[in-house]
Amino acid sequence: MKDIFVWCVIAFWRTFFPEKENKRDKAIQMKLKRKIQIIGLLSVVTLIITVLAGELFIFLFNPQELVSPTLKTKEYLFQYPPNTTVNHKVGRHTRQYTTNTLGHRKMEVTQGDNVILLGDSFTFGMGVEDNYEWGSVLQSNTDCNIVNLGMSGWGLTQEIKRFYEVGMDWKPKAVILMFCENDILDNTMCPVTKVKDGKFVFEDLELEDTKKSLGERLFNPLAIRSQLFRFFRRRAYTNERIKQIKSLSIAQEIIYSNLLSTFAEDMKQRGVDIFFISVNNLIDGNEVTQLSKFKQAEESVLKLDSLNLIKYINSNELVQLGDYITSPVGHYSIEWNKAIGEGLANTITKWHQKQI
Repeated sequence: MKDIFVWCVIAFWRTFFPEKENKRDKAIQMKLKRKIQIIGLLSVVTLIITVLAGELFIFLFNPQELVSPTLKTKEYLFQYPPNTTVNHKVGRHTRQYTTNTLGHRKMEVTQGDNVILLGDSFTFGMGVEDNYEWGSVLQSNTDCNIVNLGMSGWGLTQEIKRFYEVGMDWKPKAVILMFCENDILDNTMCPVTKVKDGKFVFEDLELEDTKKSLGERLFNPLAIRSQLFRFFRRRAYTNERIKQIKSLSIAQEIIYSNLLSTFAEDMKQRGVDIFFISVNNLIDGNEVTQLSKFKQAEESVLKLDSLNLIKYINSNELVQLGDYITSPVGHYSIEWNKAIGEGLANTITKWHQKQI
């Protein structure tokens, strides 16, 4: 009975005094709205503080790499813009690389026979400022004009394509090809050069539509510069690369070997000599070439050397134990580049003297 009485009183009040009831409801709603706004504001502030703290923590203890500007192209997938300064940053450390009209490492043009360099970031010279990469060291110690066509992230397919499309214009007398362990995988990830019936066939990649919305154009530059974004992107990329490397097969090494042998045979017919060298590492006090990790590819290189189609140069014989110093931004520092450049200069000088 008491509940019925209370219900009746409430009904009577709402019927004859609706204005007061509405005011009371509005007051409750306003209080609830303010609470929601405060909670939302606190959540946003907490999120911002957390993100900023994460950015600072990673910047101080695990700084992420940023290389800019870069280009994504259908011809080679990755390139640097021409006539620009590429900034390579890792935390508080920065290295700058100047590019020429082709987007490759800018070098002084000198008189003499042209020698083309092919390779990836180690050939491009990441890790050291201009004039300290091994290509410049090589040029300063020989009478040849060195043309550096190395490019970060390239495999043999991109390197060969670039040689025929650009390098041949210099009418080179020799090519120095530097091997890196990512070459085997990159050949299948970016197949812009294929061998068909003993000849090279060059193709462009099918890239997704590069048109970006206004939101993407505004957000992407901020995201790319974010330490957190690059940290998680790098982790995802590294995990994927590890899976791909573990799944490497002899078939992929055979693809590399087939590309190299076809290139070597064609250069032999054109009268262009090839010098082959591998990036090397110091592992547990032992010098190890990255080529030695791939037995099938290594056997192919040594066979081509025995047939005088290429000249294999053991990088372990050029670099001393104290030269394996890592640059603050990754790759090798000046010492390794100097050792490689001066060591190759001895070989190229002897070769060049025979050409004269």
